[in-house]
Amino acid sequence: MSPEAYVDHARLVEAIRQRDGERAAAEASTHPFACRLGPEAD
Repeated sequence: MSPEAYVDHARLVEAIRQRDGERAAAEASTHPFACRLGPEAD
């Protein structure tokens, strides 16, 4: 994973641990979904 792709998941993990589904969903929705294919995908 490159430094540009780093995402801090601390708030999402904390919401999950506290069983706060609404807050977890809100946190998850703020994370970009970026999938980078490796060299074997070429």
